[in-house]
Amino acid sequence: MLTEEQKKANEQYFRKVLSLVAKNGVYTYPHISETYTVKDGVFYGTERGVREMRAITPKDFHSMVQVKGKDND
Repeated sequence: MLTEEQKKANEQYFRKVLSLVAKNGVYTYPHISETYTVKDGVFYGTERGVREMRAITPKDFHSMVQVKGKDND
């Protein structure tokens, strides 16, 4: 289980990724073999991918990680 400090560090990392990936770009999280599409400052991924990323980030970051679906393709 991660500490809040570790989760905050992960949030900083993922925010940096969001700032670097172009709109509709792709970010791959190799450790868990998941790929996310970045659109409008949000990571869109599979249910598993979203669950995994949310598990290692603070709750206030969770709105920036969404399940890819019809409404946000």
